[in-house]
Amino acid sequence: SSDLQAGLRTAAMAACGALAGSSKSMGLVLKYALLQSRWCFLACRTMYSTTCDPSEKTFEKILIANRGEIACRVIKTCKKMGIKTVAIHSDVDSAAVHVKMADEAVCVGPAPTGKSYLNMDAIMEAIKNTGTQAVHPGYGFLSENKEFARRLAAEGVAFIGPDTHAIQAMGDKIESKLLAKIGRA
Repeated sequence: SSDLQAGLRTAAMAACGALAGSSKSMGLVLKYALLQSRWCFLACRTMYSTTCDPSEKTFEKILIANRGEIACRVIKTCKKMGIKTVAIHSDVDSAAVHVKMADEAVCVGPAPTGKSYLNMDAIMEAIKNTGTQAVHPGYGFLSENKEFARRLAAEGVAFIGPDTHAIQAMGDKIESKLLAKIGRA
């Protein structure tokens, strides 16, 4: 697109600033930048495809236990795969983008994250009430909480992330270094 080309021209001009703006060197840098961006687009498109094999069993509904950009990305991917989504939110986040994008939304508490996004009891209740089969924790919040993963497993809900043993091992620096050493041997 013309916006992409204009942006690449600007980047090429900045990169060529030390070359006194010679048009020949500018042209070479611009051609390289255009080729690089096309290659990156094609490579990323094939490496990170969100196509779904219709014969593969997937979840029907996933709860995203996070907010903001990460929640939006998970929701977009789920939509491409035909999976329904449930967003959780605090009372002040009720108009957030991820809440509007999701098929369903559940308020799990007031603004402080400790009373909403980290409130395991409220999230577990949301899971039961919405019939969610799996939870994607996103980053932070409950993504590295082994107790949350354990509670989900006890209820028969899939945790889209590492199992409780991996969470515990990676949370303990000494244990994780030992595991990394064993992996290299």
